[in-house]
Amino acid sequence: MTLHTFLFEPARWQTKGVFIDPAGQTLPMAGHTFVLHGEGIWSLTGKIHLTGESTVEIVNDYRIVPFPPGELQTTWSSQNPAFGAIRGRFVIVGDTILSFFESDDHRFRGTEWLRRLDADSYENRGVIFERERLLSAWAADLRREG
Repeated sequence: MTLHTFLFEPARWQTKGVFIDPAGQTLPMAGHTFVLHGEGIWSLTGKIHLTGESTVEIVNDYRIVPFPPGELQTTWSSQNPAFGAIRGRFVIVGDTILSFFESDDHRFRGTEWLRRLDADSYENRGVIFERERLLSAWAADLRREG
């Protein structure tokens, strides 16, 4: 039995943090994520807004294969408007959920981690590369709503 609530329990999560560009400049980010469990598939959908000179919206839409009983890893896929088709893997390492991903054309790749603080909150950090160039990074906190 996992100690994790994110991904493993259907819920709405509020996200707040900063988006970091390759020059190290930060933009505030805020949004929400929904985790839903369906028959044989889980979904993670949400929107993040970056606020600066103009507002940018980042849309997430993952399809997750449920973790098989006793397994520490599973796969996921996403169709992203900016990066195209993406495939990834979630791996549980103690209090942390790691994610590794790459676009089908191998142009984009990245990693992120979600560290459980308690049942209702996680720290999230991640990076995305375009080929060998850092494209973006982020540092956020997730809080379960309701």
